[in-house]
Amino acid sequence: MMVKKMWHFSTAALFIFLCGLIISFTAPALSADLSDLPQVNWRLQSAYPPPEELFPGVPGAYGQAVKLAEMVKKASNGRFNIQVFPSGALFKTRELFNAVGTGAIEMAWAAPLYWGGKFPEAAVQFGLPGYMVSYQQAKKMVWETNWLEILRRNYAKHGVYLLADTEVAQYNMILTFPCHRPADLEGKKVRATGMMAKALKLWGGVPVKTEPSEIYIALQRGTIEGTLYPAYAGITYKLFEVAKYATWPGLSAPLQISMIVNQEAYRKLPQAYKDLLNEQARKWSEWCYDVRGPAVDKYVREHGPKDFGAKMIDFSPEAIEEFLELSQPVWESYKKRSADCAKLEELLKKAKTF
Repeated sequence: MMVKKMWHFSTAALFIFLCGLIISFTAPALSADLSDLPQVNWRLQSAYPPPEELFPGVPGAYGQAVKLAEMVKKASNGRFNIQVFPSGALFKTRELFNAVGTGAIEMAWAAPLYWGGKFPEAAVQFGLPGYMVSYQQAKKMVWETNWLEILRRNYAKHGVYLLADTEVAQYNMILTFPCHRPADLEGKKVRATGMMAKALKLWGGVPVKTEPSEIYIALQRGTIEGTLYPAYAGITYKLFEVAKYATWPGLSAPLQISMIVNQEAYRKLPQAYKDLLNEQARKWSEWCYDVRGPAVDKYVREHGPKDFGAKMIDFSPEAIEEFLELSQPVWESYKKRSADCAKLEELLKKAKTF
């Protein structure tokens, strides 16, 4: 199977990135007259903490929510305001889905893995181990297939409207040892959770539960020898100080992050606001797939070695095939959970051909 490399990103593309940033936030508001529409004030909690930027000009997961709120406010001439709260400000991250479903808050921005235990389709939505496509392929899957349609009917059962999906980088491995193939993970203690912990076992590793805030110390002390985590954490959380290797591509990439809305709050919106919210969410999602994701990868691959002496390891096609083969039991287990899980898995596989 031919696996496309997802990490090449030229200087010219970075220039386009910065231009895109300017265009996105200086675009004129919708031409429609919204003056007769009511003032709407919503609250959105992100699963992620500040800062808004991972690197200069590159918004992080928290910044993604902030930028969407700015776009909605601008497009509505200041009549539709979304106040963004950081991780833990109102609810614990694993409480966010229920908070949105019950209407305690109107919106949340988080990885669907956090509520994958409530319905299996959300776990598949996050990205199964061995799902590895380019950002462009992922964008086409989300916006040019029935991906959102399938998911929305499952979210609706819980009082939640799935507004959009977008990327939150790749799920790399940051390690204290070099890894070129699954055999190199044999017996190694690596931080992993959920389905990725199951996959790590299949690859030969020993999954260890570690809170994100404790990863640095655990690596430093040798309690763990690596973590499954987006490679940018090597820089933002300085993990490259204590773990000098990052593997590419991510063994689940790109991960999906979701914008979710209380269904009743969405239903009560005037149609013009519904259209505006969906339009701005799609615009921001596509921009992140087109520009943000590749820019993050490029920055990490350049500055990890330059600033921290980290080594970037690119898996060979043969190694990737081995990881894919070993991951199949996880795919099979979710495929049996529901007809919609099976349909979503087919889309994940089909995305490789886009």
